[in-house]
Amino acid sequence: MSKAIPENGIAMSKDELAAKADIPLYPGADVPEGQSKVTPLSTETRYEINMFTGDPVSKVEAFYKDKLRVDKQGSNTAIDMMGMTPKGELAQIKIETKNGKTHIQAVSVDEKKS
Repeated sequence: MSKAIPENGIAMSKDELAAKADIPLYPGADVPEGQSKVTPLSTETRYEINMFTGDPVSKVEAFYKDKLRVDKQGSNTAIDMMGMTPKGELAQIKIETKNGKTHIQAVSVDEKKS
């Protein structure tokens, strides 16, 4: 397994990033190198995973509605879902058609407990 996605200079696999984000990778989706990131801040850590698939927006939407506690806004070609990951972190899933593929941007925010 390649270590392609950096977290502050520490390489990690897409599966490790998905585990930290508490958001499942969409099955069979391409996770291009250099398009996902981790942003640590003083009060939170933001995880962003960008994926592409040939599946329609509606199929991707159904997958994430089943896996996360999210509400949907949007249409058949662009959807914005907000809610919580299984561990209770804030989550946002944006799904849209881009260059003939379905683009998935999955973001979670892990708030630091004080």
